[in-house]
Amino acid sequence: MSKDFSRWEFMCKCGCGGFELDSDFLEMLQDARSIAGVSFSINSGYRCAAHNASIGGASKSKHLLGMAADIRTGSSQRAFGILFGLRDAGFTRFKIYSRHIHVDLGERVGSQENSLMWGEYS
Repeated sequence: MSKDFSRWEFMCKCGCGGFELDSDFLEMLQDARSIAGVSFSINSGYRCAAHNASIGGASKSKHLLGMAADIRTGSSQRAFGILFGLRDAGFTRFKIYSRHIHVDLGERVGSQENSLMWGEYS
């Protein structure tokens, strides 16, 4: 897959074995990880439609296409490092939660509930 990521990290968490990952997304995520200089722990990568619905995911979630990831943050210092790595790698969409950062290659801005910030940056 890439230097720092394995297939199982991005497989659907419901146990169905579903997997899809956009190659441009993976390349940018690898670049972000290298820039940030910290490991990225993926909470959620690809989601099958059934799993996405069961957890209340958006019907047009980029997780369904393998173009999104939720990255566990831990401390605020670590969150800032991850966020700046994502930005410097070229990502323009982030949603920051208390325990993870959602990043995707989508064009549609989703719900803002439960987030500290949703942004599209250039």
